[in-house]
Amino acid sequence: LENGETHEFQAVIQDITSRKQSEQALRASEEKYRSLIDNIPDVVWTANVKREIVYIGGNAEKVLGYTSPELLSAGGWVERIHPEDAERVNQAFHALFSKNEKFDVEYRVRAKDGQWIWLHDRALNTRWRGGEMCADGIFLDVTRRRQAETGLQHAKEAAEAANLAKSQFLANMSHELR
Repeated sequence: LENGETHEFQAVIQDITSRKQSEQALRASEEKYRSLIDNIPDVVWTANVKREIVYIGGNAEKVLGYTSPELLSAGGWVERIHPEDAERVNQAFHALFSKNEKFDVEYRVRAKDGQWIWLHDRALNTRWRGGEMCADGIFLDVTRRRQAETGLQHAKEAAEAANLAKSQFLANMSHELR
C-alpha cells in the first residue's frame, strides 16, 4: 500500500500440460515422418494437375542431384524428362487426373550432373488438397537394373549371332565335305 491506495492483482491460471504434450507428440510424429520419407530409397512427391510439384522428399537430392527447392521451382522435373519419353509420361499423367488411372511409368530424366537416369514413377490416384486436385506418388532410380537388362539383351543377341554363325559354319563344312 502506498499512500493508502489499494492495488489489486488478478491472475488466471490454466493447466496447459495436455496441450504441451500434444504439441510435443505432434513434433515427434512429424520428425519421425520426415526421417522416414528422407531415408527410404523411393522419393515421395505430390504434384497438382498442372504437373507442378507441390512437395518432394528431401532424398530427391540423392537421386537427382537437385535439392527440393530446385525441384519445387517452375518446371520441376518435367523439364528434365528425356524427349523420347516425355509424351508417354505426359499421357500417363493426364490419364491419372482425367480417368483416375494408375500412373506407373519408367522413363529417363536428366540428373543435375548431366547424366540420364531411369526412374520408375508411380501414383495410384488423385485427391483434393488445398482446393486443387493433386496426386501423391513415389519414384525410384532403376538405372542399374535397366543397364543390367541392356547388358543381358546384348549378351543374348551376341549368343544368338554366335549360334547362327556356328550353324552356318557347320552347314558350309557339311556341304564342303560332301
